Amino acid sequence: MTQENTFRKVESRPHLPSLESGVVERWKRDNTFQKSLVQNQGKPEYVFYDGPPFPTATPHHGTIFVSILKDVVCRYKTMRGYYVPRTWGWDCHGLPIETIAEKNLGLKDKSEIERTVGVAAFNAECRRIVSDCNDSWRRYIDRIGRWVDMDNAYRTLDRSFMESVMWAFGEAHKKGLIYKDYRVAPYCYRCETPLSFSEIRVDDATRPKQDRTITVKFALHGMDGVSALAWTTTPWTLPSNLALAVGKEIEYVVVESPVGRVLLAKNAVKRYERELGKNPTIISTHTGAELVEKALTYEPLLPYFKGEANAFRIISGDFVSTEDGTGIVHMAPAFGEDDYWACRKYQIEVKNPVNTNGCFTAEVTDFVGQNVHEANPAIIKFLKEQGKVVRDETIEHNYPHCWRCRTPLIYRALDAWYLKVEQIRQRLIETNEEISWYPENVKHGRFGNWLENARDWNLSRNRYWATPIPVWECGDCGNQKVYGVISDLERDAGVNLPDLHKEFLDAVEVPCSCGKKLKRVPEVLDCWFESGSMPYGQFHYPFENAEHFLSHFPADFIVEYTGQKPEIDVGTAVGPEWFQFFGMLQQQAYDLPGVSRMSAFQPLAAIMAAARVSFNGASPLSSRQPRLNSGSPEVSM
Repeated sequence: MTQENTFRKVESRPHLPSLESGVVERWKRDNTFQKSLVQNQGKPEYVFYDGPPFPTATPHHGTIFVSILKDVVCRYKTMRGYYVPRTWGWDCHGLPIETIAEKNLGLKDKSEIERTVGVAAFNAECRRIVSDCNDSWRRYIDRIGRWVDMDNAYRTLDRSFMESVMWAFGEAHKKGLIYKDYRVAPYCYRCETPLSFSEIRVDDATRPKQDRTITVKFALHGMDGVSALAWTTTPWTLPSNLALAVGKEIEYVVVESPVGRVLLAKNAVKRYERELGKNPTIISTHTGAELVEKALTYEPLLPYFKGEANAFRIISGDFVSTEDGTGIVHMAPAFGEDDYWACRKYQIEVKNPVNTNGCFTAEVTDFVGQNVHEANPAIIKFLKEQGKVVRDETIEHNYPHCWRCRTPLIYRALDAWYLKVEQIRQRLIETNEEISWYPENVKHGRFGNWLENARDWNLSRNRYWATPIPVWECGDCGNQKVYGVISDLERDAGVNLPDLHKEFLDAVEVPCSCGKKLKRVPEVLDCWFESGSMPYGQFHYPFENAEHFLSHFPADFIVEYTGQKPEIDVGTAVGPEWFQFFGMLQQQAYDLPGVSRMSAFQPLAAIMAAARVSFNGASPLSSRQPRLNSGSPEVSM
């Protein structure tokens, strides 16, 4: 009897797309993914964290690429006999969604949101945007053959997730890690919100920009007609000049020149040969320290803040160098981080004549209403007419831009809420040593360098579609309450809160002990704070699933794409940047090395690792045995 052939004939020229779609359909029909989970349930579990992408438009190619990497490793671990549940997540809040909503509603800038449509209608449009993109994403994820549970995806906009985010803020506040301060931060005047310093370091946030640069003369008092030369790439900050900074160890000279007697660093004289002459006569020599000790003052370049106490004098700054410019730095403490801290040391008060739209206020009478960047030519012309410009040229330099709307940023002093990263920095550095990064140079390179120089994190955004900062303050007595538990807020305010977005919480008032009312502060949280909260947010910890969360924290494995281009309005969390925020949140909430004991790698290394999995049966990802709901985690990138 002839045995029936159970195998289909192999086509000599198969139509590969049809084969792929046939496999995907068979997986769906047979519930293959679900069966693979059931088959390994009860076996050692391999915990995987999936950084949430923004559900805007269709997926960016970087998201597709990293999804393949995630799928390869999770499938491999499943084939090795581990139980590997993986649940999708959506990063639903933040500027990426808001900028699309503004376009859809025909809004030119942030000021029109409250003036024309209102916060409730604006947030409703944001909610609609993130709800409409799911089907598009599902088609892409299915098409690449990735196995992941999208039906039970966590969403950062859900009440449960938002309460966990507020709880994390509350825990940090209890530990003294949250504070409010008026200081300089990167600022987007189109979005009218501050950004964190990490956000201006994501890929392509800094890009080439042409700018007018000028060298100007500041007439010194008590030095027989000598003027100090200072070079700036931001002429628009000159109306706010309040000091000049020198380096204590730098040698300065006064030279006789065609532009008069001028003071500058000795090493910079050659650089200004065109203006000063080939061999200008040196009248006197001074160290920076001597100039500071003389308590030299000068005539304000522009008159807008003349008479300010302690201002218009020479101070020292350890950031001053002679690599470019004149070795003398003009200080506008409202618009530069170095400027701010140096002037604060000398008790020079901050003066900020620029409004939230990036335009000069009435204090700067000659340029009132002008956008700061657009005002550069007018300011330069004004100073030239007064004979104060020594050099005027155009340069192309790398300049920070808003990573979502692409507007050139400014540095601007404003009130904001901060997390004390510097207080926990050493612990972060120590726990980074336990990560197995692939490639290894990430550990002490891009990520390690960031940790070494990590600064306090600006958590607040002056926007709308995000988790509100859960702080209520009394405008009369200054009393303050932080609500990390919403049931406590509902009890104190006598309300029921089915939704925790800004338009609902802003209406909630809490009785104050002084007899007045506490009202919520207007800011919302940075969306990176939310995405970094995904380990506990997805389980509504600590309000639900506490045992499950604690037995699954931290993860065994994370992979993210380091090359994601944040200027594209789609995509997944940005490699090391996401890990920075993720790690800080785990550290402050639990003092556990949340991201620290993981292994991480970049895409090329991931591909190589996947190849070793396929052909050698070994991989850097399989170098340790996962725990049964306990033990050490791994991460990948």
